Amino acid sequence: MNPSEQWQLHNQGEEVCLSFSFIENKHYPNAAIERSMSALLTWGQALTAQTIPLLKAQFSYSKPNHLTHYHDIFGQRLEFNAPANALVFNHEVLQRPVVSSNHYLKRIIKEKALEIFNALQDGAPLSLLILQLIKINLPKQKASIDILCDELSISRQTLYRKLKSEGTDFKSLLSKARQELALNLLKQNTHNMASIGIALGFKETSSFNKAFKRWFGVSPRDYIF
Repeated sequence: MNPSEQWQLHNQGEEVCLSFSFIENKHYPNAAIERSMSALLTWGQALTAQTIPLLKAQFSYSKPNHLTHYHDIFGQRLEFNAPANALVFNHEVLQRPVVSSNHYLKRIIKEKALEIFNALQDGAPLSLLILQLIKINLPKQKASIDILCDELSISRQTLYRKLKSEGTDFKSLLSKARQELALNLLKQNTHNMASIGIALGFKETSSFNKAFKRWFGVSPRDYIF
């Protein structure tokens, strides 16, 4: 979700538990926990085009006043003041196919990986390598700057400094990668807006729509038609 969050998967026989927490020394309000847990559930449902029936949802804080909204999102079995924040569901959910998966996107990722390999051999600018890595990692939700620094074995400071010397920055490269991937996915005409937004790293479709209009001056739907 972001570098400050951690999700862990625990198999419990026929049940699976996804526990959520922030990394050590990172403290966020309860609303941030609500957002991330509901977002993950929404992503799962968007990717599989099926409702994910939770066996229960657990929260580490006290019962909130707006409990009705919790029932709408997480179902009826809610536990508060629990040892951890967690979503518990049947193991069969993990076997559901991703409806937006396709060979075209797989081919794009493979081609970008080959481009990175060739660029490394040719001593290409760091900005080009970062751009290609972002394109590969975006659909896997692993395009954060920390993950890319780990893959390249460099520090954030070194990355910032080298990109600046090349006249760019990480934010600009991320935006460029999102624009190119958005156009590729739209041209296929086989994805809904929610799945494209998720592939680009947006938590909400409305955020993707706003970004697309900022990039190209029209909404994604207007661009298609």
